[in-house]
Amino acid sequence: MTATRERILQAAEAVLVRKGVDGARTREIASAARVNQALIHYYFGTKEELGRLVVRRVVRRSVVPILGSWSAGDPLDVNVRRVVEGCTEEFRDRPEVPGFLLSALHREPGLAGAALDAIGASGKGSPQLLTTLLALCLFPFVARPALQMALGVGDDGFDRFLDRHADQVTAFVLRGLDHDPPGGPAGAGR
Repeated sequence: MTATRERILQAAEAVLVRKGVDGARTREIASAARVNQALIHYYFGTKEELGRLVVRRVVRRSVVPILGSWSAGDPLDVNVRRVVEGCTEEFRDRPEVPGFLLSALHREPGLAGAALDAIGASGKGSPQLLTTLLALCLFPFVARPALQMALGVGDDGFDRFLDRHADQVTAFVLRGLDHDPPGGPAGAGR
């Protein structure tokens, strides 16, 4: 991959994650990459094709490692906790990514299937369970402004909410699978 192509991909990721495929303009991506707009068309054809590549890249770098942390040799509660904590930490650092992914995956559903199929084929947990974990973990990030307003909390309060949410998601999923987390049911009364 050429340095220019990689620079365009990095700039496109930054712009597209922030604005979405529909909201971003190739002119803005070219400016962020410090290239002529024609180079975007030369390397990627269309903004939509560039968007598909960026979505695959974000899924590969963000979601696949989280789901790939599932280890068939570990107990269920350890795996669930690892996926929930991985998701919470990844998106705490990059809170704009969940909304971008959900919007992009809605536009092009095959991208989600490919990621889950790869995980499912590797024997690392059931696609249904992993989808449930992702859904439960992603929602607070997508709904963050509304949740902060409803909870009456700022950024620090929301971080504490995310920590409690991770505990509750883990306990909820394990109870739903009839598997008590270590130390008994967690999250009660939080």
